[in-house]
Amino acid sequence: MKTNVITFLIACGLFVIACGGEEENPTSETYTVNFETMGGIPVPPPQIIEKGNFANEPSELPVKDGVTFSGWYTESGFRYNFKSNPVTRNITLFAKYWAGPKKYIVINDYDWSYLERKIHEIFGDSQGKDVAVGQGVLFYIFERPLEIHISTLRKQLIESEKYSIPLLIQLDPITFWDNVPELWNWFDPGIPGYNEDNKANVEWTSWSMDDAVKIGWLNWGTQIRLRPMANLFSKAYQAAVKARMDAFLSILSEWYTELPEAKKYLLIGVKITGELAVGVNNWYYTGGNLLYGLSEKYDPKTGINIYNKPSRSNGDVSTIGYAGVKSAGIKSAGTLTGEDIAELERKFTLFVSDIADDYSIPREKIFAHAGGSDNDLDACINDKVCPSWSFYGSDAINAKNATYCMNLIKNSDAPHWGLAEWAISSEKPSDWSDAIRRAFNIDRCYFLSIYTNVIGNNNGSTINESAVAGIKAVQNDNY
Repeated sequence: MKTNVITFLIACGLFVIACGGEEENPTSETYTVNFETMGGIPVPPPQIIEKGNFANEPSELPVKDGVTFSGWYTESGFRYNFKSNPVTRNITLFAKYWAGPKKYIVINDYDWSYLERKIHEIFGDSQGKDVAVGQGVLFYIFERPLEIHISTLRKQLIESEKYSIPLLIQLDPITFWDNVPELWNWFDPGIPGYNEDNKANVEWTSWSMDDAVKIGWLNWGTQIRLRPMANLFSKAYQAAVKARMDAFLSILSEWYTELPEAKKYLLIGVKITGELAVGVNNWYYTGGNLLYGLSEKYDPKTGINIYNKPSRSNGDVSTIGYAGVKSAGIKSAGTLTGEDIAELERKFTLFVSDIADDYSIPREKIFAHAGGSDNDLDACINDKVCPSWSFYGSDAINAKNATYCMNLIKNSDAPHWGLAEWAISSEKPSDWSDAIRRAFNIDRCYFLSIYTNVIGNNNGSTINESAVAGIKAVQNDNY
């Protein structure tokens, strides 16, 4: 009996061993991959993955208001690669979102130069980056017929969306106004627009419109002649400014409103003045009216001293600004001062700021641009816009050298400020990247607009390789 029991047990044991031998591998080790969408929806379900295999990237991306999904990241902050990272433990992947760039580098050319494709080819896409490279589009709003400007603007907006290149739209109602002789021609019956009453729309060299000017000058590397400086507070001039600004801003406002939240970064901003400084970008040489109709070879070449206010004279310049100061109700007699000119500049900036304020573009994307020196620079400070200034020379190398502007920024409640014009001439890429970073590291700095050649234009001009390399070095910075 005992022998039979032992034999039975041995047989059972052999049966168990035989049955167990059919399962050659133990149960596979598995891990769980969880997804944390940080408030986005939908939330992908957890995935159970065998050790060493790959998780599947969720086919439906989470959506969150006001931001764009930019990828799945590990707890330590690295982007997760579903194709190259085998699962070896339980993990949670976190959704990361992009609210748009925090800084913009702007490349400029003429408003009819469509550089979006070229910028995209050289600098790539700005999606997911803190630093974007965009195009500046400058419109001298009275230089050409309005319909030509509007056609150009609409095409620029199309190109911006096509290539995902953000735009800084720059509207200058001050510098060139050749296309509206009906405002400035008080002196030449041989050309369109002649009307002696137009003396009220231009600047004077005294408190009397009998001293209205016919001509002006500026120097942007080369001295050129201009139409007479506008009386910034002439009723006819301001009506024309409002009409043209409305035409631009209505299109821009509609475009910006209709952009999906994820693409609103394509509007860097709208700059609503040129570099405003009365007597700087349009001055009047003493006796200049006598030069109208003569060759420019007879023009004085002494230029101006921007610090010598109010005349800006470097020896041959007469003070202008009387017409604007008088029409604005600042003063109508006595000595014209630098403070009077600064107040004129401030009030004109507020006038165009009020126009922009009627549209749906937020303050954080509306900029005014002041030039000149000292209290001229206060003109772009008000509660409807963000300020911007020009930075050249040592100020471009280190923006903190512009101490007057830095103090204005410190005391301003504006959400942003910008470098409306900026340029250096270095052939070292590191000089470019270092200078840009110095500016971007200043509190609330939003854009830096380069006023020298970077990528040439569509006519084949040379690419500035040093500038391109310096900008590329900054593109992946985090702010």
